[in-house]
Amino acid sequence: MHIAGAVIAGGKASRLGGEKAFLAFAGSTLLEVVIRRFAPQVNELALNLRADMPALSTELPVIRDDDHDIGPIAGIIACLSWAARRSASFLATVPCDTPFLPRDLVAQLASAAKPDQSVYACDERNHYLCALWPTSALEQLRERAQTPCRLSDIHSALNGRGIAVHAPPYAFLNINNREDLRVAEAIFKQESVRDA
Repeated sequence: MHIAGAVIAGGKASRLGGEKAFLAFAGSTLLEVVIRRFAPQVNELALNLRADMPALSTELPVIRDDDHDIGPIAGIIACLSWAARRSASFLATVPCDTPFLPRDLVAQLASAAKPDQSVYACDERNHYLCALWPTSALEQLRERAQTPCRLSDIHSALNGRGIAVHAPPYAFLNINNREDLRVAEAIFKQESVRDA
């Protein structure tokens, strides 16, 4: 199964005072930490940015949003189009602000994948952006996005289902403010000591 991946990094970080993807974290940036965790899980990887975001020095393909007014759905559609052109069966997506994603997230989602159905990670919450999307659904998603909708609505249109992911309780911690950042830095230090 050919699975392409995309880090969705188009969200604005108004509570952090800058672009979230470029936030300093763990000796590099939040985006780079997520890429290192996610890249080995997919056959090829792209980076999704808003059209108005600064250029980024990277070897990864950069996929720009066509319509940032509809939020991450625009990034998913743009990257799904890229993945379809690459003859991928599925597109795996993750946000750029989750530095502790399970290292086998894609494998866990793929174990439940069906050709015409999306799957997303869940624990005590649903993580709609940590998902596997069938590339065959591209036109269906484009049509659904013509009217206002949320990620949950997009999954519903594809009969999407949540998959209970086996992972530490902090695996889907996302960084939205300075307190989240402080907690994440403490967890990173603990993981580094444990893995040493």
